[in-house]
Amino acid sequence: MKRRSAAISSETVALDSLDTNRRITRSRLSAGKGAPNEESVAQEDASPPATARAKRRSTRGRGRGRGGRNGAKAETPVKAPLEATVQLQPEDIAVLPQEPASYAPFEPQSETQLETQLPFVPPTMSQNDTQQSYMPMSQFMSQPVPQSQSKPHAIHRSFTTAAALSSQSNPGRRRLLASHIHDVPKGPLPAIDGNQISSQAPGLLPAASVEQDEEEDEFMEHNEMSYYTQRTKFPSTPGPEENPRLSLSHPDYGLPPSLVANLAKMGINSIYPWQAACLLGKGHLTHEKNLVYSAPTGGGKSLVADVLMLKRVLYSNKKAILVLPYVALVQEKMKWLRKICENLRRVSPDDEVEEEEEAWADHSKKRILNGKLRVTGFFGSSRSRASWVDTDIAVCTIEKANSLVNNAVEDHTIDDLGIVVIDEMHMLDDEQRGYLIEIMVTKLLLLRQEIQIVAMSATLSNTEVLARWLHANYYISKYKPIPIHEHIVFNNAIYSAADSKQFFAQMHPKSQGKGAMAPGQTQLQVVSENKSSDSQDISSNAVPSHQITYTTFDEEMKARVKPVRVIDKSSFRQLQPATLNAMVALAIETVEAGYGTLIFCGSRQVCQNNAMLLADAMPNIPELDPELIEKRRDLIAALSSLPSGLDPVFAKTVMRGVGYHHAGLTTEEREIIADGYDKGVLKVMVATCSLAAGINLPARRVILCGARMGRELVGPALLRQMRGRAGRKGKDEVGETYLCCIKEDLSAIGELFQAEMPAIGSGLSPEKRGVKRALLEAVATHLVASHNTIWEYMQCTLLFHSMEMKDLQPIVEQAIQELIDSNLLVQDEDGFFEATTLGQAIVAASFSPEDGIHIYEELKKGLRTFVMDGDFHVFYMFTPLQTDTNIDWGVFRDQMNLMDDSTIRAMMFIGGKPGVINSASLTGKGPSDENDLRIYKRIYTALQLRELSNEVPISDVAAKYNVPRGSVQNLATTCHGFAWGMVRFCQRMGWDMLAVVLEHMRDRLEAGAKADLLEMAQVAYVKGPTARLLWENGFKNLKALAEADAKDLVPVLLMAQPRSSREFKSSEGALSSQKPGRLEQKMLERAEIIVASANRIWEREMEYVEIEE
Repeated sequence: MKRRSAAISSETVALDSLDTNRRITRSRLSAGKGAPNEESVAQEDASPPATARAKRRSTRGRGRGRGGRNGAKAETPVKAPLEATVQLQPEDIAVLPQEPASYAPFEPQSETQLETQLPFVPPTMSQNDTQQSYMPMSQFMSQPVPQSQSKPHAIHRSFTTAAALSSQSNPGRRRLLASHIHDVPKGPLPAIDGNQISSQAPGLLPAASVEQDEEEDEFMEHNEMSYYTQRTKFPSTPGPEENPRLSLSHPDYGLPPSLVANLAKMGINSIYPWQAACLLGKGHLTHEKNLVYSAPTGGGKSLVADVLMLKRVLYSNKKAILVLPYVALVQEKMKWLRKICENLRRVSPDDEVEEEEEAWADHSKKRILNGKLRVTGFFGSSRSRASWVDTDIAVCTIEKANSLVNNAVEDHTIDDLGIVVIDEMHMLDDEQRGYLIEIMVTKLLLLRQEIQIVAMSATLSNTEVLARWLHANYYISKYKPIPIHEHIVFNNAIYSAADSKQFFAQMHPKSQGKGAMAPGQTQLQVVSENKSSDSQDISSNAVPSHQITYTTFDEEMKARVKPVRVIDKSSFRQLQPATLNAMVALAIETVEAGYGTLIFCGSRQVCQNNAMLLADAMPNIPELDPELIEKRRDLIAALSSLPSGLDPVFAKTVMRGVGYHHAGLTTEEREIIADGYDKGVLKVMVATCSLAAGINLPARRVILCGARMGRELVGPALLRQMRGRAGRKGKDEVGETYLCCIKEDLSAIGELFQAEMPAIGSGLSPEKRGVKRALLEAVATHLVASHNTIWEYMQCTLLFHSMEMKDLQPIVEQAIQELIDSNLLVQDEDGFFEATTLGQAIVAASFSPEDGIHIYEELKKGLRTFVMDGDFHVFYMFTPLQTDTNIDWGVFRDQMNLMDDSTIRAMMFIGGKPGVINSASLTGKGPSDENDLRIYKRIYTALQLRELSNEVPISDVAAKYNVPRGSVQNLATTCHGFAWGMVRFCQRMGWDMLAVVLEHMRDRLEAGAKADLLEMAQVAYVKGPTARLLWENGFKNLKALAEADAKDLVPVLLMAQPRSSREFKSSEGALSSQKPGRLEQKMLERAEIIVASANRIWEREMEYVEIEE
């Protein structure tokens, strides 16, 4: 097949993703080239690639797909089903599947910056394909193109249940609903009533939608039930067999074999074409160019940044900072990176001078433990012994990352930083925390160091703006390795999301403006080329009945958009509303097929209620595989072994294969439940939207119970994240999403489906009040000192790229004046700025200027009259100013009545009034003034902190104050991080005695214990009540724990368990007579960890003693 070549400008390459045929539109060719004729095409085809890199490969005899030294075409057969290719020149713009995409430098006016390597060629699609197959890239995918399309590599099946869904196939099963989901016949809908049956016989599919092979025919003959009733055919993604550069072991990536081997152990044996094109872009692997890119959830975007980061650290004397928005993500990523970095050592460049080698060798002795890379997490209340000096890769939350950069600039160690990776870059627009990302990046841009910045997200809409700000290349990918079928569910009918515009128009015509959509109008999104390829039910036992009721549109609309399937009403119980019936039916269908379901709900309480409801519908325990039953009992034992005990909802749902996940659970509970779901022990996970933005737990089927989280409608970005959880690479062949709608939300959801992703704006905008902090940090860290340098600094902000200079200037001038008026900055006679002691203390503590001033006034007042005959006043100082604690005023009143004199005096000194608390307990409403209400929220929080520090278990504190146990744990973590800032603030202010007191109470808060147990509380799993019980039973210090026999600790650990766990222990024999003592086994494993941890700490302390001697 002839190959065509043309230089195409960035705005002229487009893919019409709605057309099943390949169509590449070229609206304008570069000047002077014109359309190539056949002669020039033939000459182009016979010649080797034009780039210098390709020429070097050709002269070395390494040209793959174009022959060896003489440039003749290779005869190696190609497996990829490719029909044609369009070769692009280096200046062309990369285009990715489904939508036009960009891969361009940030300043097109610069000739050197216009050079772009390895552009991506648009995919080709056949009429039967539902997913694009990737075309070769210029100079990257250099395999010869086959003359005709071969048979696709993979046949993908979309699952569904069959006879097992019928109650007749399992007569002993207690079913909550029939869960029959049937195909709607093609053509006009028949006029049916409630007693009429489907016009399509059960067990039959349209002939055109099924392509069975001999293997499936044999399977169907020997099995009454088939988990797969239909197959979706599409070409697989090319692998290293088709193109060697899709293997990370390829020399172009320059990765050490040990790293490639570690990635292979984690299941990463190859990369996608878009990842290869992104990595091999000009200046990326050499760390000379910044990079911004966007890829869907599950599309492999993290691996690109990981490769760039690890190569930078391994091949240079540089450090890396990886920024993530949430603590759970930091912990997950830290564990993953430690596995990847196992046994990795730095590689010195061949041309490194001898002096640098000696300096590096001397430095590595001090910094690298046993020669290994050290990955350290910096978040919340973490107190790792590792500091910035002896860390190679710092995995941080946003706040900690900004603090690390500040400290490195101030300590003149910023030269050690080589790369900064920012995941979830869309958080830049977050009102509370986004401006910290912008401040951190602005400082890095101002320094002009050799620090590569890599930013990524699944929901970036204005990537080119961010690339211009960061002086970066940008890359946009729409590729997902798993095909996703998306659906809308309304009134027990399932519609294809490909018909979303028509659906919402006919259901709510007014929401779509004048008139409904014309039959031929372009769809919003194409999910499947053949609607019959969606999941269907086939039952050979009975002919199911169904009913569809149209109540909101006329007969003309009825004929235009028809559901692809319908859901029967429950035969056991009438489930209302219809969204609830649909949720249970779809979940049961998935579980019966042997796959996982992820269900998003609008609130924590709804999560728990739906989990209980689904548990009743799950198969009875005797019908399950015995091995699966044992694994679920192990999961129950793991939950019972936690300090919080066994949650009563988990006690009922886990054995049925259902879990729930929200912020009201403790960190340990969430980890155990998530791990159980990831391993297939749990089949259904019911969660709030926090899971969509948190840890990665994809599912075969994702069900959204409405589009609201609480009372608010979700935004386009969050909706995309939730739907993006569908499909697991390596586990699922397809993914499915179902958005269950109610009538009242149809109009809003219709607008949400059509909404564009919001553009990311600056966090330093006037309404977000970030400019003052940006200026204060820059002056305090000595990055800027004059008006000229301040303006140079501001030009490095995203704000500068978002507004006119004439509008920005008064904002900056006003912020400078406010900082001077607040005694945070001073200006000398020469016009230079300097931070005051208070300003430096605020920056050191990572406070905002507003919060720092408030804290300064509180502490200054406390220094004059500090209530020192109790600990309540100190704990009050640890409570963040912006706490979102919900007060139960009745509980507050009861706890106030139990306060001692010291606590009452401290509360009244702070500003709390008993009369206000008593009044609020009667009315249920607190003070209307926000500042007054903040005081009572902090008092209520301080009472909980004091309970935790006095060895009261989290579960008891949660019950006493009527808050979820996870909220209590999160509160303690947040307050501990705030306490760290308070200590730093006092040290910088010169209030050393107060700093010592605060640091001691911070240690108590972290340990959950009184002063005499702080040494023991360093040991893993030895906190609060557990430490006290060990002390009371003879293990009174660290040495005693280190020398203990693990079996001797088990009875004490069982004593520390809550009542619910002890009840599980007593009933364990009834659950399983074959494996008694499951909880004791968990406790023995924990005891062994305790002894090992105590030994490590004891040995480390002995080493310090020897050094001092």
